[in-house]
Amino acid sequence: RRLFHNIHKIFRPNTTEESTASPPRREPISEKKLAEGDCSWDTKATLLGWLVDSVAGTLHLPPHRHERLHALIDSLLPADAVPVASWHQLLGELRSMQAALPGGSGLFSVLQHALSTASPSQVALRPATKICLRHWKLLASSLADRPTALHDLVPMPPQYVGACDASKAGMGGIWLPTSWAPNATPFVWRSPFPPDITANVVSAANPSGQLNNSILELAGTLAHDATLLHAPTQCQAISASAGSDNSAAIGWLAKASVTTDSPVASLLHLRARLHRAHRLRSTYHHVPG
Repeated sequence: RRLFHNIHKIFRPNTTEESTASPPRREPISEKKLAEGDCSWDTKATLLGWLVDSVAGTLHLPPHRHERLHALIDSLLPADAVPVASWHQLLGELRSMQAALPGGSGLFSVLQHALSTASPSQVALRPATKICLRHWKLLASSLADRPTALHDLVPMPPQYVGACDASKAGMGGIWLPTSWAPNATPFVWRSPFPPDITANVVSAANPSGQLNNSILELAGTLAHDATLLHAPTQCQAISASAGSDNSAAIGWLAKASVTTDSPVASLLHLRARLHRAHRLRSTYHHVPG
């Protein structure tokens, strides 16, 4: 009530003449919006197409959006190819949900690669593309059992800061706890790459190799994140910030997806699944090596 009075101090209410004029002057306070729930106190509300529960601290996908996504994917799965316009519609729908679906960012590489290799009118649905679509269905369905926590969407102060590096010989890193960490013990780790990985690294002696140093560095950041799961934390979610001297890996992590089906796409997908499963939030920045 006080808020409405203060609004009228700035935007005066209509006079009788203004309300009966043709056309009438619009009231500064919309009775239609008030009837729809604006300016009312509630612990549950629909905001930007999402169901927000401030008591539980969660975000849900409304039933109509859940059904629309499933119907769209189900209409695409039986086909061997779909119109480019339908694929753009799917990508737009998924992009609108991705911010509140932890784990979704790593599922775009395969879909974007399908679009980049499409003909002017059709997108071919290969087996890997259909598997990715089924992953999206599972991800959307999981919101019923695992709603997204609101604090998972807001960056928290890092509990750990560190750095990692990788080369053909192996990978390793260090984590230092901040004042937000439940335990003040730092820890380091290192691990060699398996022989089949090192044998596939491109070099002057092995020009046909499929892995370069940037991919090894990206794998190192993924392993660096995984070591946090062994940190002595009592928090439901883990936040961290680390540095890497490889600008390509930093760029891939920032975009969270690529337009190829290379090992980079698989690593980004695995990283997204790791973050979702363990409510892990990590950011990486470039540190000159």
